[in-house]
Amino acid sequence: VEGNEAVNSAFIVEHADIIVGSNYSPAQLKRATKRLQEVGVFDSVVVSTSDRPSADGSVAVVIEVSERKPRTIGFGVTAENFEGFGVEGFWKHRNLFGNAESLRAEASIGRIGQGGFGDLDYHADLLFKKPNAIGPATSFEARATFDVANTNAFNKRSGKISASLSNGLRDDLPVKGGIAAEYAVVDDGVTVSNTAALSTPISLTYDTRNNALNPTSGWFATLSTEPTYVHPSRATFVKSSVEASTYLALDDDERLVLAARAAMGTIIGTNIANVPADRRFFAGGGGSIRGYGFQMAGPLTGGGKPQGGLSHLEASAEARYKVTDDIGVVGFIDTGGAFTSNIPGQGGSLYTGVGGGVRYYTPIGPIRADIAFPLNKIAGQPQYGLYLGIGQAF
Repeated sequence: VEGNEAVNSAFIVEHADIIVGSNYSPAQLKRATKRLQEVGVFDSVVVSTSDRPSADGSVAVVIEVSERKPRTIGFGVTAENFEGFGVEGFWKHRNLFGNAESLRAEASIGRIGQGGFGDLDYHADLLFKKPNAIGPATSFEARATFDVANTNAFNKRSGKISASLSNGLRDDLPVKGGIAAEYAVVDDGVTVSNTAALSTPISLTYDTRNNALNPTSGWFATLSTEPTYVHPSRATFVKSSVEASTYLALDDDERLVLAARAAMGTIIGTNIANVPADRRFFAGGGGSIRGYGFQMAGPLTGGGKPQGGLSHLEASAEARYKVTDDIGVVGFIDTGGAFTSNIPGQGGSLYTGVGGGVRYYTPIGPIRADIAFPLNKIAGQPQYGLYLGIGQAF
């Protein structure tokens, strides 16, 4: 190992996972390079071999790295006419103890301009991550979060702690499982509930996208399930969802790209009254069905507040065209909704939004501005949605 200063050589060797004594394989060296690049502590990684084998037939491997600065700060902004402005920032240390252990602290404020200080959303999060927790393919995460959320459906004050292990069954197929405990005070406009929930979230992800912020080929799919116990109601249920998206470039220069996304979920094991409002499914908003307010594309109470459901269903299609290397245009259609039945599509209506947008492509990803119009108008709601963010919508 060459070039490392703060990162331990033993960690680099273990994470590269080049098996001493195995047959030489270019694919094994390529995989080691990718694994070391993805750990996040290096600017560059070069894995090479000697020109000739030694007398005993073995081939020496040299891993040459260049380390990144250990600390990073960042910020972001979002804007929607439904939800107002949002600001967020983070600080990250990516090599706490020499083995790429990372600590990330982040905070955000949302719904700026939608009311007074009491109407703002607040989020704080502290995440510790350790790679090579149990061998080179397994990492450990511990997280603590605090949230104040004032949504259309409910007001929530909560604290949550969780711990999980993730393992790369394959490079493109990580599985993650853990345990989470949350205490929440939720006001849905009718009742105020104080609940403690214990859950075991499990997820499986498949990702072959060529770029996370601006994909032009590949697939992304995630399957998640979360058995949950709620105190003091003693309600037990399982919340499961699946989401998939795919991308296809229609020309060699990847100027015209078609993108499609589908998602669905269901809650089984109890009726909707026993599921806390904040754990139900909702639809509508910039990351869901554009043209509708956050959580508004689903069942509403008599007072016009989102009720949430035991299931949801969503589908989106986009055509993305790069006019120049820096500017692009997009046309899209989103449809779906949340439903009171645990069978997606039953116990509610489908909501559809159509629109278009522009993209300004930067080295870190496209800056996105979209405008969407609801085809199924909701009384008292704006007749369009405007969204601003970084990265493609999906």
